[in-house]
Amino acid sequence: QPLSLHKPLRAPAMPSMASSASSSSFSSVAAIRHPQFLPAKTASPPKPLTHPFPARRPPRAQLVGAASTPRTSQAELRPDSKNASALSAELRRLARAGRLPSALALLDHLSHRGVPATASAFAALLSACRSLPHARQVHAHLRVHGLDTNEFLLARLVELYLSLGAADDARGVLDAMPQRGATAYSWNALLHGHVRRGRGEAAGPVADAFAEMRAAGADANEYTYGCVLKSISGSARPSMAMATATHATLIKNAFAGAPGMLMTGLLDVYFKCGKVKLAVRVFEEMTERDVVAWGAAIAGFAHKGMKREALEHFRWMVEDGVKVNCVVLTSIVPVIGELRAQNLGREIHGFVVKKFGDRKDVAKVYAG
Repeated sequence: QPLSLHKPLRAPAMPSMASSASSSSFSSVAAIRHPQFLPAKTASPPKPLTHPFPARRPPRAQLVGAASTPRTSQAELRPDSKNASALSAELRRLARAGRLPSALALLDHLSHRGVPATASAFAALLSACRSLPHARQVHAHLRVHGLDTNEFLLARLVELYLSLGAADDARGVLDAMPQRGATAYSWNALLHGHVRRGRGEAAGPVADAFAEMRAAGADANEYTYGCVLKSISGSARPSMAMATATHATLIKNAFAGAPGMLMTGLLDVYFKCGKVKLAVRVFEEMTERDVVAWGAAIAGFAHKGMKREALEHFRWMVEDGVKVNCVVLTSIVPVIGELRAQNLGREIHGFVVKKFGDRKDVAKVYAG
């Protein structure tokens, strides 16, 4: 229609922001709902953002420590606290962490307040002791807390005193035991302490303690005879008389022929004494031969310069299906080198590379 000259001209209205937004959204929705497009789906709520990588798992040591050590709150460890279980757990934690002075200070605090500590806490403290004053301090607290009759703790204390060179203190603890002649537990601690402290001169003290043990009426077990045999084989001058006497005692008490560490220890003793025939007889009488027994025989032949016998026993060991370990290989490699058996050396080299993926084991064999 023609424009009227009487009506004033109006400028076109500019669309507002809201209207433009609504129109654009309306047009987009209309475009989506067009027949040429697929029907619109209801929009699902957005998923929470997750990290593309999984959270790192704490190390196994932390998990084991968290599971084994009970959690103690600060309220349970206040200076005026009398929670015996929580305080004993704190003692164990400090001892295992190497903070023995802090653990002993806490133990003094418990003794003054009359809070009893558990036997497991004292066992951890004894394991952490590295000096004689600390051992004596823990010993004094054993009396205060009423654990001076605990055979397990007293046996640990005897072994600790001997390892620190305090034989008189160890003897005093052993003599004060109420039932020291009834069981072999405390005597085994005495024997093992002499073996650890002897450094090649433990045969005499171990023999004296073993004779006193038998006079007291205590029954010896496999661990007792194992300590005796170890003291003989580790001596600078092994005594053949002690070896035969121990062998006779084993036969008398029906321990001879038993599989395990006793026959292997006796085999090692006879090799150290130079009695190869007796060692071979003991080896042949063994009903079950594990890798430790085979390794002791091979090492014994190698140390005595009997290279052919060592090599034959190594082959018999492989034929029996016993798995070879690094100790056996370390004993047999020098024998192969002295015999200049190049083909066998190559076979051993290939076996080491194939069976031992750990480079530390291979380095030990190469060092041998």
